[in-house]
Amino acid sequence: MITIKDNQLTPRLLKSCKSWLENANWSYGWPSNDKYPFGHWNVDISRTGAANPTDIKERLPDAFKSLWDEINKKFFNDKAILVRCYSNRHTFGTEGYIHTDTDRKEDQTIVIYMDENWNYEWGGETTFYKNGEIIKSVVPKYGRYVAFPGTVEHCAKPLSRVCPTVRTTLMFKASIDPKAVYPAEEMLDNFLREVGANKRPHKNGTLADH
Repeated sequence: MITIKDNQLTPRLLKSCKSWLENANWSYGWPSNDKYPFGHWNVDISRTGAANPTDIKERLPDAFKSLWDEINKKFFNDKAILVRCYSNRHTFGTEGYIHTDTDRKEDQTIVIYMDENWNYEWGGETTFYKNGEIIKSVVPKYGRYVAFPGTVEHCAKPLSRVCPTVRTTLMFKASIDPKAVYPAEEMLDNFLREVGANKRPHKNGTLADH
């Protein structure tokens, strides 16, 4: 499930994170797909690898820590742990390449767009794919965030030559039981347990499993 949220994040926290990023030491060459020898601008805020399984929230600057707490509460019901945090920048001429963020089904990615007054004519959409087809494309908008399973193929589309600025995104990588992201499924599971469906035999386990 790909979820898009607007006007959900506290403006003061967004502004503080944006200010921190404006003064960060950016490096060039961060690859979106290791198959290709091309990269983009990046600042690695948490300094953790892609396969990190442990909570790294306490490593973050205060503004990022508070912003993550807000997302975790509003979207993950405080049930996720933060395993990675970094920011990317693309300029005209730097491209994103189709990739997945993880092989682990419990991993979720949150992309936050950090550029004010973005014009959709500048490009830079985040595009998602399934079986070689586009399933969704998201235009950058300041404060908008997109949450999706890290196993979904996606990429940052190139910027138009008329774009006068950089495209900046902030990424939080979370680990969570996928069921906890979807309250309706959680409610159904609780109901089945209350009525004893998890104790009634069925052809392939219990009635609740079926």
